[in-house]
Amino acid sequence: MDKSTGEVKETTAWHNLVMYGEKPADVIKKYVKKGNPLHVVGHLAYRRWTDNDNVQHNFTQVVIDSFTLLSRRSASSPNEAAPDSAGDNGTAPISVEADNGTELTDDSPF
Repeated sequence: MDKSTGEVKETTAWHNLVMYGEKPADVIKKYVKKGNPLHVVGHLAYRRWTDNDNVQHNFTQVVIDSFTLLSRRSASSPNEAAPDSAGDNGTAPISVEADNGTELTDDSPF
């Protein structure tokens, strides 16, 4: 809210999301497009490093533990059905667990 005018303003926040594992990446690649709603469960990871010019950098990311596609894309042609869509018209959510066995190390610059 703008304190001087009392007007409610919409803001947008961007977050860096990280996910591990081949299966979740395949699901994201195949079904998620810009603007699709996702329910993401994860935890914050903080990275701090100093570059060659002695400048300190801080980086925050959300490490995804699991996600659910809240709406499925429609099939591009009548003959192409979305996976797991038998009888449900492709509207059931898909839930995927991430493979968090491969975490970034503190050596990573990001």
